Amino acid sequence: MTNKATTANDLQRAAGEGMVDERLGDAQGQAGQAPVVKTDFDIETAVKEVLRLAPIDADDITVSVSGGEVTLSGDVRTAEMKDLSGQIAQRVTGVTAVVNQLQVAQELLGAQGIVRWR
Repeated sequence: MTNKATTANDLQRAAGEGMVDERLGDAQGQAGQAPVVKTDFDIETAVKEVLRLAPIDADDITVSVSGGEVTLSGDVRTAEMKDLSGQIAQRVTGVTAVVNQLQVAQELLGAQGIVRWR
């Protein structure tokens, strides 16, 4: 049985030691200082940026924010990517809660190419 925390750490290491932490710091401010995030738009922009920089395929992730609560929806390839996306979003300054509605998409190689389903 795979430990999800270990798998998330493995994903981080696969993209470079501490890459998520470094990129998160870069997206939030210089020298580890988090900027003041005041609006839902600011939070949404910051979450999208750190997800884009993370070792996950964030192309199919939709981010919405209301009152500091971030909702993640869309498809990711693995359960580990789903969990890591939620963990990354939670660390953004100004986020009060994360509702992780991401779905793990299955892929099937068929005559028409790759087909995804949930």
